[in-house]
Amino acid sequence: KSALKLQAKEYMIPSSLDSDLENILICVEDWSDGDNTALSKQDRIWYTIFSGMFQFILPLVVISIIYGKIYFFLKKRRMPNQGQQQKQKRTNTILMSISV
Repeated sequence: KSALKLQAKEYMIPSSLDSDLENILICVEDWSDGDNTALSKQDRIWYTIFSGMFQFILPLVVISIIYGKIYFFLKKRRMPNQGQQQKQKRTNTILMSISV
């Protein structure tokens, strides 16, 4: 059996998978700053904060603003006739549920 090393841990892999694993690339976080010195815990915390902001919070805000604009656009387009207004409200509800 061959072994795969990840961060000084050894994992045993069945020999039948060796040929399949030769073509697989993996990504491992390297927390060194280029001088082979590890970054501090505070640096990792800042990285986590900024990556969370840019990968989760910023897209969430942008998508929420766009959904709000869609909602107000659809709300303005309601028809004055009561029968058509109910139909338009139902259509708007369906469109909003699809977009969310």
